[in-house]
Amino acid sequence: YTTEHTLSLHDALPISGPASIEVQVVHETDPERAAGLSVALYALGPDGTPGLANGKTDATGRQVFPGLSNDPGIVYLVGVRYRDIPFGERLLFEPGQQSARVEMHIADPTEAATGVRVEELRARIDWAGDRLLVREILRLSNPSGRVVLRSGPDPARAIVRRPLPATARDFAPGATSIGDGLAEADGVVAFYGPLYPGEQRIEYQYSMPLPTTGDARRATLPIELGSPAERVVIVAGTKGIAADGPSLVASQEVASDAGEPLAAWARSRLAAGERLDVALTLPEGRFDPSLVRIPRGDVWLELDDTRLTATVDL
Repeated sequence: YTTEHTLSLHDALPISGPASIEVQVVHETDPERAAGLSVALYALGPDGTPGLANGKTDATGRQVFPGLSNDPGIVYLVGVRYRDIPFGERLLFEPGQQSARVEMHIADPTEAATGVRVEELRARIDWAGDRLLVREILRLSNPSGRVVLRSGPDPARAIVRRPLPATARDFAPGATSIGDGLAEADGVVAFYGPLYPGEQRIEYQYSMPLPTTGDARRATLPIELGSPAERVVIVAGTKGIAADGPSLVASQEVASDAGEPLAAWARSRLAAGERLDVALTLPEGRFDPSLVRIPRGDVWLELDDTRLTATVDL
C-alpha cells in the first residue's frame, strides 16, 4: 500500500515501537468521498504528555500509522473531518497487541431533524456566595442514522433552543461541547449541530446572581425549551439546597464526578414552550470571615531563563 504521514509527536512520549493503527474511512453511499481526507492521530501518554500525527486517506479511504508504541497506558484518538463535521474514535492497545484497526463511518449531513428528541434536561445547581452556578446537560436522541447539521445564527433554525433566565450571566459551553455549534445570543442557547446518530450530550453553564432584597436564601430557576423534553432533573450540587416545583418530586440521588451522592428531583415530560419555575431554597449561611481558617499554605517556585513561576496551594 502507499500512504503518507507526518509525525510530530512530543519527544517525551514513547511513540516508537512495533505497533500500528490502520484507519479505514467509509462513506455511507459514495466510497470515493472517503479518499483524500485528512486524518489526525492524537496521543495522550500516561503522564499527560500529548502528541499528534497527521496523515491523509488513500484512494480506498485507508490510512496507516506505523511505528507506534503499544503501551496500554497511551490513549489514542483518531479524528477525521468531512464537510466540516468532525468524526472521532478512541482506542487503547491491549498488552502485547501490535496492530489495531479503526473503521470510521462518515456521511453527508442533513438539516432534517426527524425523530430527534430531548430525552432529558439535567440542571446541577451550585451555590457560590452571591450567585448560583448552573450547569445544564441536554441529552438528545437522534434515531435517523444521519448527522444533523443546521446553519446559524438564527435560533429559529436551531435543532434545540433553551431560553435562559433573564438574570443569567457568564454563559460558557461545557468541556465536551467546545467546538459544537452551540451559541448563546439574546438570552437564548441554540444548538445547530452536528448531532450524531444515537445519543449525544450538550453541556453548558451560566451563573445567576442571588436577589439583593428580600429572602437571600430563596431563588427561582425558570426552565423552558423550544422542544418537548421527556424528563427534567434538578441536582443539588451544594449540600442543603432544596428544590420544589409543579410535578417535581424527590428522586434517587445521583453521583457527582467524585462519586459523592447528591440530592435530586425529577419530573416527567415538559411540553415545548412550557415554563417550569423551580423554587430553590439555599442552606443557611453566615457571612463571618473570622470563621475561616487556613491550616496550611504551600508555595512552589520555578525559575527558568525568562521568568519566575509561583504556585500557591491553600
